[in-house]
Amino acid sequence: MITDFEKYNKMFPRDYDPNGKLARFKLQRFQSTQFFADMKKDLQIEDNPKADKMLSIAWDLGHSGGYQEVYFYAKDLVHLIR
Repeated sequence: MITDFEKYNKMFPRDYDPNGKLARFKLQRFQSTQFFADMKKDLQIEDNPKADKMLSIAWDLGHSGGYQEVYFYAKDLVHLIR
């Protein structure tokens, strides 16, 4: 179970340039990609073809509340794709 949601906010790609073009977007994309990979592993849906769609729905529903909120939505929705 993922418990440290703040760690995703502290992740930076190796080649991160805060002054670069689209820096904020690239950082958020990197962080969310890491988060999604960890969620797939935690929820045991790494090989499920519907995992990305389900996680996208969880993201849409909960991202305004942070990674923890997205995770809780994903845990509620995961039974639909198993």
